Amino acid sequence: MIDQYPPANGVLTSLIWRKTMSGGETSLSGYDNASQALSYTPGQEQVYLNGILLVRGDDYTATNGTSITGLSALSASDFIQVNCYNNFSVASVPSSSITGDITNSQILSLEASKLTGTVANNQLANSSISINGSSVSLGGSVSGLATLSSPTFTGTPAAPTASAGTNTTQIATTAFVRTEVTNLIASAPAALDTLDELALALGDDANFATTVTNSLAAKAPLASPTFTGTVAITGTTKIQQILEKATVSATAATGTINYDVLTNGAVTYYTSNASGNWTLNIRGDGSNTLNSVMSTGESLTIAFLVTNGGTAYYQSALQIDGNAVTPKYQDGTSISSGNTSSIDVYSITVVKTGSAAFTAFLTRTKFA
Repeated sequence: MIDQYPPANGVLTSLIWRKTMSGGETSLSGYDNASQALSYTPGQEQVYLNGILLVRGDDYTATNGTSITGLSALSASDFIQVNCYNNFSVASVPSSSITGDITNSQILSLEASKLTGTVANNQLANSSISINGSSVSLGGSVSGLATLSSPTFTGTPAAPTASAGTNTTQIATTAFVRTEVTNLIASAPAALDTLDELALALGDDANFATTVTNSLAAKAPLASPTFTGTVAITGTTKIQQILEKATVSATAATGTINYDVLTNGAVTYYTSNASGNWTLNIRGDGSNTLNSVMSTGESLTIAFLVTNGGTAYYQSALQIDGNAVTPKYQDGTSISSGNTSSIDVYSITVVKTGSAAFTAFLTRTKFA
């Protein structure tokens, strides 16, 4: 008989399943003579009948890890032995078994799919590993790593201007700001904010803060920096309040109305009485399509406020970039009439689902 091989050493182990047959069996499963449950990795098992190694696929089938089928009917007292070898796992290697240095090439040659468990730092303490050209000692300190680059705002930030607004703690300590502040000190010191807040904004640069201290004669708040274009922010953002742009126009709704989200903003208010039913076409502006402004998976919401007089005109159709879109209406009921002597607010949420593909959700509310 084949005994357990290799012996258990904390690195590689195997299960030896032995059972005496009653006769007539064509499959193996369950517990053996020593009450061990049959468990194997398919393709890594060996089946012996009365000491003779059977051929996988010809003499038996082993696919599910808990049973072996396809045997010729066994006789009473036949003795079956199944050697079940386990996968090698890095996690099972005790740290005392690792000696010497582990090189980059040895680590990189390992297939990730064959690594399981966790490799402790002290097992790789003497490794020579390079990250982005910098040396890293996994068992000790990490040195020479490149610093992270500063976050980048998309769009062009306008220069701070000397007018009423919030204080200088909103201004970052960049070379651009330092130059602007230095110029303001020389030309108009009364346009700067409180000294303590300015020094705080400029960090611990004592020399620069001292220069500002000695140059200020009077103080007034700086305006908030203004960003033009799109500012992308990743993560959770806390904002006390947001002011959205609204376009107010003494225009009467009728015909096809282009709603340019890049210039109209989130709200457009027509204050003159509508003179006919209208089609609303949502686009970026006269030069940009909404499809080019939005990315797949993004949404925007606009509110179109239309004044009605004695005739109940309404929005009869919706377009996006000049293409007809059938919106999904609140409660599933389409709009067939407006409200007289009132202001009808059409709230439309557009979701881009693919290239030039949009789903629109429309609700209308009467205000009078």
